[in-house]
Amino acid sequence: MLQQAVELPADVCDLLGPPGDVSILVAVSGGSDSVALALVMHEAREGGKISPLHFAHLNHQIRGKGAERDAQFVQRLAESLGVPLTSGKTDVPATARERRISLEHAARECRYEFLEATARGLGARWVAVGHTADDQLETILHNLLRGAGVHGLAGMPRSRPISPASPIRIIRPLTEYPRRQLIDYLESRSQQYCTDHTNLDTTYTRNRIRHELIPRLQQTWPDIRSEMTEFARELGALDELLESVARRWTGAHAVQKHRTFEAALDDLNALDEPLLSYVIRQLIADTLGDLRRIDEVHVAMIADLAAAGSTGASLDLPRGLIVRRGYKSLCFEIGQRKVLTPGSDAAAKVHPETPQPLAAKELAVPGETHWGTWTFEATVLEGKDIWEELVDLSGNLRIPEFDEPPTDPHERMRVFIRQLRGIDPEAVEYLDFDRIAGETLSVRGRVPGDRFTPLGAPGQTKLKEFFIRRKVPRSERDAVPLIVAGDRVLVVARLGVSDDVALTEDTRRILKISATAQDR
Repeated sequence: MLQQAVELPADVCDLLGPPGDVSILVAVSGGSDSVALALVMHEAREGGKISPLHFAHLNHQIRGKGAERDAQFVQRLAESLGVPLTSGKTDVPATARERRISLEHAARECRYEFLEATARGLGARWVAVGHTADDQLETILHNLLRGAGVHGLAGMPRSRPISPASPIRIIRPLTEYPRRQLIDYLESRSQQYCTDHTNLDTTYTRNRIRHELIPRLQQTWPDIRSEMTEFARELGALDELLESVARRWTGAHAVQKHRTFEAALDDLNALDEPLLSYVIRQLIADTLGDLRRIDEVHVAMIADLAAAGSTGASLDLPRGLIVRRGYKSLCFEIGQRKVLTPGSDAAAKVHPETPQPLAAKELAVPGETHWGTWTFEATVLEGKDIWEELVDLSGNLRIPEFDEPPTDPHERMRVFIRQLRGIDPEAVEYLDFDRIAGETLSVRGRVPGDRFTPLGAPGQTKLKEFFIRRKVPRSERDAVPLIVAGDRVLVVARLGVSDDVALTEDTRRILKISATAQDR
């Protein structure tokens, strides 16, 4: 079969402009996509089509020695091509804990912050990243499953500012190429690349879409990648138009007072969808500076507040965004959550008729802890204990693919997680013990301001919203025990574990927490 050519698309060359002295920054992780991007960009540079290149690589400090090997590989690649390289290192797990977001989101934020800082230092105006047609399809499907509107379904644009109002722009030269074609391109040149085994871990929603959903869709729609790429391109044009209209609307109708933005309720409620959502998104972006960690559900909640909320009602949203409904206007501002401590005078004034909640109690690890009518038993599993736990859960030794435990620890964990998902024991939660980072665990009831990151969710949600989605009656919510580390909610008893401490194929120690209640 004739090898189909992979080259820098003409529209990308047009966007980058004629060759000059200012470098183009190329993000290179060492994976197949980014290595293909590096070679394609290098060939274009050698052909006199684009400006000089500068590679950038960030070690996220998630994968230990594997990440170090990737950094060394990228160093050798840059040297072989004669391209300068800037390498960086950041503790993404610590950032995730500090910002109270998922590991995936923290990695993305750290990566783009590093790329922007590197580009500024070089005076670069373009940062090239290696997203493919597969990434575009995964993004669209992920957003569709999360209930996204036009903006989410438009997928990833060919180019965008790396951050709001920044002169530095992201460019995606490879979004028309399937990943398989890029791998064939590398193999035809005997070019090696790195494999990140976390991309095989189907505990992550995006990986489940990649390895489980897309192959099934492709059986019926073999051209789904190219068709979705064209769909995203057409919807992207509509997305840009709506964003432009929303910017003009807020420029004409929104009022800025210090660090707050206000819009008249009558003006907002006169808008139809999808323009209303775009205007709300623009007001959020004006307030926060960008839309990181803002999801469609938050936009919908603000629209509901504008349409039917009571005067004085407010929403407490990610990154300190507070949206308040006044008599005639909706106000967007950055504030600090007011968290009431159970038993305090302030809490008593808000809920004078509510019985005092149970005091928080440290969770014995390992050991047994009693809290009200609940009993929690915590056990740390590692090594052979993990496989024996899987055998106990499955009820026998017959795991379809294996007569005995896999020797590869990554494979053992992948089997454990897959089997666990199928069994889904109600009264037991399994946490990655090392992602808790040695913090003291406690069991307590909810307090105002509690937030939770459900498994597979893109970010945090208010615990109240989580209870509503899980249809927990208001009268029962105060009685639901929470396992917490500091102010981080790690487990909502019998309802789920936080994505921040979820099991992955890199998990080596598991904290098993069993919960039983006398009244059940």
